[in-house]
Amino acid sequence: RDPSWRKGKGPHCPIIISPADAARLNLKNGDMVRLETRRGHVDGPVRVDPGTMTGHLHIPNGFGLDYPDAQTGELVRHGIRINELTSIDERDPYTAIPYLKRTACRLVPIPAQEMLPPTLGAATA
Repeated sequence: RDPSWRKGKGPHCPIIISPADAARLNLKNGDMVRLETRRGHVDGPVRVDPGTMTGHLHIPNGFGLDYPDAQTGELVRHGIRINELTSIDERDPYTAIPYLKRTACRLVPIPAQEMLPPTLGAATA
């Protein structure tokens, strides 16, 4: 999963939304959005996908890993750590199993220059 192994053009970890939601929010492929949940927020690019249901979004799993920058050695996050946006407090009422594959969220269009570093573990929505 090393970022240097990736092939093709990015983005490799977009926030994937339906055409109807893209139209409602006036978004197109590559536009930047803030995804907010009760645990925090992340900023990322949008990919519009006709196979995504209206009112739903998804993010590829397996990203959000920290790798050293080739020049500075400083750790840099590549992608979104989606598990940090979910909460074990939101559970099925019968089995008490946490909803780790879905969570309520809000999507907010943002100009690229207003992107913020991720905040996780604090309520924002």
